[in-house]
Amino acid sequence: MATLQIGSLSEGTLKTEHLMESLIYEMRQIHKQTNDPTLGTLIAEYEKDFEPYEEFDGTDLEQLEHLFEESIEALQYAYVPDYCYLGMNESDGASFGVWISWESIQDGVHDGSIYQGQDVDRDSIDPKKHAYILDTNDHGNATLYGRSVVLTPDGIVAKYNEVWAVV
Repeated sequence: MATLQIGSLSEGTLKTEHLMESLIYEMRQIHKQTNDPTLGTLIAEYEKDFEPYEEFDGTDLEQLEHLFEESIEALQYAYVPDYCYLGMNESDGASFGVWISWESIQDGVHDGSIYQGQDVDRDSIDPKKHAYILDTNDHGNATLYGRSVVLTPDGIVAKYNEVWAVV
């Protein structure tokens, strides 16, 4: 499955035209893998109406900002890893990319959808109780595992697969 990688896509600018160029690059890469019609439409609209790194104002800028928002929504919905967001880094507002939403993770731990522990034995966690496991170690590394369900000849088997890992 195609997903955006956690990290920066664009640094040092807040100009929509520069951020959009970074998004378009990522959208093209995903579209090559998935042939997603929504991404194809957004890419075609951008290529029809805009030039890369062109300066905008007035109506053109409003149109570009609208396309930018639609692109973020399309990517966030289908291609951003679980418990992450596409936007500005909370600690560096000039770094646009895919970032872990630690607040959402805390909410998930609180509501029981995420089991959090250190050096977790994933086989010992009941997948009926927790959709995710956040496994950390004493160095601060974190790995999020998501529950997947597989139908086998013996019945339904649930296991946890890595969603993302950060150092």
